[in-house]
Amino acid sequence: MKSKNLLLCSTNPEQFGLLEQNGHRVTLFTDLAALEKLLYEDQPNGFLIDYTIDISIVKKILDYKKKLQHQYIPVFYVMEEGASPERYRYRILGMDAVFQAHEVEKYLLGIIDIECDKYETERDRNSNLATFPEIAQAPVCLINNKGDLLYSNNKFYENITWDRWEELKELLLTEKDKATSDNQFSRITWANNDRVYLVSIIKNPKRDWYNIYFADITTQKMLEKEIQEKTEFYKNILDNIPADIGVFSKEHKYLYVNSLGIQNTEIRNWMIGKTDFDYVKFRNSSPEMAIRRREYFNSAIFTKKDAEWVDEVKRPDGSIKHVIRRFHPVFDENEELKLMIGYGIDISERTKITNELRHLTDTLSKQNEELRKFTYIISHDLKSPLINLTALVDLLKNPAMVQEAKEQAITMIGNNATKLINTITELASTIQIKDNAISDTKIFFNWYETVNEILTSFKYLIAKKSMLVELGIPVTAEVYFSKSGLQSIIQNLVSNAVKFKSPDRKLKVQISLFNTSDYQILSISDNGLGIDLEKYGERLFNLYQRFHPETEGKGLGLYLVRSIIESAGGRIEVESEINVGTTFKLYFPNKPLKY
Repeated sequence: MKSKNLLLCSTNPEQFGLLEQNGHRVTLFTDLAALEKLLYEDQPNGFLIDYTIDISIVKKILDYKKKLQHQYIPVFYVMEEGASPERYRYRILGMDAVFQAHEVEKYLLGIIDIECDKYETERDRNSNLATFPEIAQAPVCLINNKGDLLYSNNKFYENITWDRWEELKELLLTEKDKATSDNQFSRITWANNDRVYLVSIIKNPKRDWYNIYFADITTQKMLEKEIQEKTEFYKNILDNIPADIGVFSKEHKYLYVNSLGIQNTEIRNWMIGKTDFDYVKFRNSSPEMAIRRREYFNSAIFTKKDAEWVDEVKRPDGSIKHVIRRFHPVFDENEELKLMIGYGIDISERTKITNELRHLTDTLSKQNEELRKFTYIISHDLKSPLINLTALVDLLKNPAMVQEAKEQAITMIGNNATKLINTITELASTIQIKDNAISDTKIFFNWYETVNEILTSFKYLIAKKSMLVELGIPVTAEVYFSKSGLQSIIQNLVSNAVKFKSPDRKLKVQISLFNTSDYQILSISDNGLGIDLEKYGERLFNLYQRFHPETEGKGLGLYLVRSIIESAGGRIEVESEINVGTTFKLYFPNKPLKY
């Protein structure tokens, strides 16, 4: 016979001394508060109640019995002698054995052993079916289809307060039908005083029972609350800063990103807990950006200093946005990375201004160079006729000079003065044309229509020279440029093609347009005399450079063409072969450049 742990409710406990003499442990209780604690701590094998206890207290004891697996604890009731008509009423209340006082010594010991063993056997069997180890570190229990608690482990006793049990039972009964026998969970979150549990419900595969698991997620909820509070801080403070800001964990996962960083709310919320690698995968784009950012992230950790770089982001309209970005590491008292703050500022306008200043600086530098060349030209080309004029005037002052010689000197003075005037006029005209082209309003206009309009001015010359002109220009293509500047460029290059045509073949000029990501390229090719680039290449676009003395011209056209295209941020290239022909390629920027 194994000893039993019995709870006794009586005002006359001496009559049960026989039980202790036979090795049983008997614990006396007289109020319900003591009973609840004993149920948790003592894990009794049975109840003993005698007639000295009020019937209302008996009913409450039986209610407590139903709360846990105490339905597996038998209840023995000892009646006053001569009260046999009442015994069946107590059986209805749930008593497992009822005795009169004089029957205790004769029957009680044997019945306790039999009833307790029977209940313990049933309890152990249900425990095995529930497959709950008693050493589990979390509360677990087993309920039937009605919500009766069939089994629970010690952790359940320690953590679940009974003033909340009925509420929890209602939730379990509501959710249990969502659980299935193939181990799919139905889950609810339940708060019990200062603890929060994730309660998982699984249908027992062997009976119409349900296994209930309690996972303590209090710490997780506290962290979620902390994160939520931090997120509110970020939202209230960081969303109002005029920069795109992201806060990262030490694993380089997003903890927060403000609305300026990602405007789409759904994507912004999705980013939390993700990395830049997740983002580029989501965008189905190259991982290059994520790889580069990870390198800067690691650099900031290693150096314990801010890491800074510039991103070029392509806008939907195809333009480029320049963003200066920085990672700022935040360390704890142990010099371990706590979090990383990343922020970026759009410097597109600043970059634009910088580029414009650079362009202006380059333009001024070129103008200074041109001014130097002009000074040289004036000192060279104007000096000779002036010296001649001075010498001729001195001759005229000689009284011995015959009349015929005087007339020749006057004629020569006139020729030198005309030459001087023509040179000054040409320089002024060139400067005027260039300045007009540079300062002219830039507009969008159609390539095809404009080129045809310019060629119309060569209509007579084209017919006279039997020229063949081929156009390879899309009819819808547009350019942002000075219209007068473009006219000057095409007129000069077509004029050169006519001037330097080969006498051995019919002149053919091809005008074509090509596109790259940054430029529109206008190509003007001819099959004329060609230019010896090895000999003249470095001087080709300088003032007063002529490479075919037998043809007319002042050597100003190519200088003018280069000045106009470069002032707009473009460039000019030339390919040429003697007696084969020449090709000029002019690069027009795709984006408008403001001055």
